[in-house]
Amino acid sequence: MRVQHFDRFDVRLDRSTVQVLPDGARLVDGVGAHVGPYLYHDDKGQPFTELVPASTLFEPASLESAAGTSVTIRHGPGLVTPDRFRLETHGAWVKAWPAGPNADGVHELGVRLRIGSQEGLDFLDAALGA
Repeated sequence: MRVQHFDRFDVRLDRSTVQVLPDGARLVDGVGAHVGPYLYHDDKGQPFTELVPASTLFEPASLESAAGTSVTIRHGPGLVTPDRFRLETHGAWVKAWPAGPNADGVHELGVRLRIGSQEGLDFLDAALGA
């Protein structure tokens, strides 16, 4: 499986890991995904569920393909495309790793993100309560 998108509503960030880079962008670690069901909506607003098993989420090829994946706040239907990239991308995954189970026993995916756009930095500040 190849990682193709990162949905912002799944992220939980760790304020203690924020690093400000020389260009003003920030690195931050957090949880970017989890094993289990995800609720989405199709183009007509109808809900559907996708089940993400551990075998898919933690597959080595999947983890390796995460690096460079776009971080969006919101984007149009489908995947981020070259013609929409500048409008929709606010950063990128730097790396991903199996983070183990949370307090509820759900296995999670750790992520390091690089956020560089002003809108992305503003969202990051709001998410971290800065």
